[in-house]
Amino acid sequence: MTKPYALLIAILVVVVLAFTFGKSYLSRLDTSDRLLKERLSRQELIDSLSQTYEQMLEDNSTGLQDRFDSLRNESDALIYSLESQLDLYISQEYDPLLQQDSSGDTDATLSDEVSADSISVIVTPSEYEIYIAYLESIQDFPKDLSSYEKLVEVGEVKKKLMKRFSLGRKDLNNVLLKLRQRSKDAAKSS
Repeated sequence: MTKPYALLIAILVVVVLAFTFGKSYLSRLDTSDRLLKERLSRQELIDSLSQTYEQMLEDNSTGLQDRFDSLRNESDALIYSLESQLDLYISQEYDPLLQQDSSGDTDATLSDEVSADSISVIVTPSEYEIYIAYLESIQDFPKDLSSYEKLVEVGEVKKKLMKRFSLGRKDLNNVLLKLRQRSKDAAKSS
């Protein structure tokens, strides 16, 4: 009986080894199948992205031009809005240096220091910011100040603005004169 048991054990060992080998082989096939599917999905994604990119390059000029036009229109609207608000601020009642005192002196001191050639026509956002800060500071003045007191207070405001915006006296005067001229020109045209 030992021979049939030995044969049975040998057959069982071969079956177990065949089963283990088959299971291992199927596991490797499954793993390689998953890796292949992942590679294919990555490749499909890469192909899709490259097609999208190529299409974007083709559509880029029209799309970018549309975006550029849209941004330009929005910025024009914003600039118009800021200029409208600034025009409300810029008037003789708010700026004491635009008001004539009893001696008739308005921008004479500024005009002497700053030549018209040194003033550019384009007003930058930082210049708007400086002038609005100037006007906001000036609005806090009491209404009963004399012309001399106004000039002294304006001098103090200018010193604070020069320090705050890191400007020289000539640069600050350029900004103030440029925006005052702009205000006068706007008043003449309306």
